[in-house]
Amino acid sequence: MKYKLPLLALTSLVLTGCANSTNTHLLPFSVLTPNGAPAVAFYNYATDTKFETNGVPANILADMRENSPYDMIVIDTTSGISAIKNGAPYK
Repeated sequence: MKYKLPLLALTSLVLTGCANSTNTHLLPFSVLTPNGAPAVAFYNYATDTKFETNGVPANILADMRENSPYDMIVIDTTSGISAIKNGAPYK
């Protein structure tokens, strides 16, 4: 009787370990980040086709336009504010 709870817990752990593996790390939106520390925040999405890194800040700023293929662009504060002041769209 006293072994029912640990046996039940162990059984549920074993059964969940055998579950079908589905990729739950899919981005519902497209993201562009610079290389380095900002990209580390999206480490779980590295193999997702909607996630892209770019090492050239000028390329990232060039993608800050109205019909950009990216839903979210990660960039440092100074460059982002100056791009918005120069007319880049902001949502």
